[in-house]
Amino acid sequence: MYVVRHGQCSAIRGVRLLSSQRPAWTQWKPPTGGTVLTPAGEAATTVQHEDFTSPRAAHTLRCCLIGPTNAGKSTMLNRLVNSNVSIVSDKIHTTRENTVGFMTNTHASHRPTQVEFVDAPGALGPHVPVLQREMWEAVRSTDLALVVVDAADDRKLGALSRFLSQLGERLDAQEADDGRRTGTVLVLNKVDKVKPKTRLLELSEQLHKWHRFDWPCLMVSVLKNDGMEDLKNWLLLHAKPGEWAVPEGVRHVQSPLQVATEIIRANIFRCCKEELPYLIAQRNVGWTELSNGDLRIDQELISPSRKSTRGVVQKRLPGIGKLARQQISAALGRNVHLFLSVGSAGGEAQLAPLEVVGSGSRGPPR
Repeated sequence: MYVVRHGQCSAIRGVRLLSSQRPAWTQWKPPTGGTVLTPAGEAATTVQHEDFTSPRAAHTLRCCLIGPTNAGKSTMLNRLVNSNVSIVSDKIHTTRENTVGFMTNTHASHRPTQVEFVDAPGALGPHVPVLQREMWEAVRSTDLALVVVDAADDRKLGALSRFLSQLGERLDAQEADDGRRTGTVLVLNKVDKVKPKTRLLELSEQLHKWHRFDWPCLMVSVLKNDGMEDLKNWLLLHAKPGEWAVPEGVRHVQSPLQVATEIIRANIFRCCKEELPYLIAQRNVGWTELSNGDLRIDQELISPSRKSTRGVVQKRLPGIGKLARQQISAALGRNVHLFLSVGSAGGEAQLAPLEVVGSGSRGPPR
């Protein structure tokens, strides 16, 4: 058996998780009635898979998804691996660190092939050095970079030109340093929104002038699922002989704690407006196994100390909690009781636990 371990105090996409200790600025008061909260243990913070052997004639391909913010990279990853691995929102820089997903194909029409995807933070938008480092590391460590561009958005062409120029410089440096060069292919997304279709050919031609892509342009509409099967087959055909990273059926290597935290974060982005989601940190307070087999998750949302900001977050808690509880329960395959509260980064936590019970009106056992 091998274990993918995530430390109990780790940064997940810039969101700090403290699962075994409480910061000095909070004063958590456990619920009454005898329930004792327990920190997230090894089962919650690690991913375990049985030892496995790659099939005969196994092929692999490691590729990253890069490009402008909000081009549909995370949605594309989720569609390719058939799982909600990467959170999606219409806000920029929702993806804060490289997210990994796996697509494994053992159909008779193909060689047994596993494609490992790395969804990198967006290339355009406000300059955040740590996000830029994540993206360039993804390019350097993979075999192929899918440069995903929103074909319907021509407002970013100037910035896109500069990014493609920088991409070429990075690849030249990689080739000089390592003796290898990550391949690149242009993927135009949201092509269903572009009319007349001749505009797609013009855009492809323009982008190929700005960067020397290694293959002709691929065109898809992820939301319409148009062209996605062709994209999958194209990727499978470009795989090379190699050992698989994970067994068949594994689509990600996120621990249960990461899964729950990312789902809550996705709903923070969904329910809070403007810059507020970027100001909220998450602290895991409890990961408690209940006597009836249910799971109780207690998480605190740390907001700026301004009273008005805390009030907005508090007001959004019911919406965040209801959606997140349902999604976490589905993702973990068990009944989940979610307690959310609001704390302040500038002083003592203002706790007002919100309970969203697992099913019906039945509360968690005490």
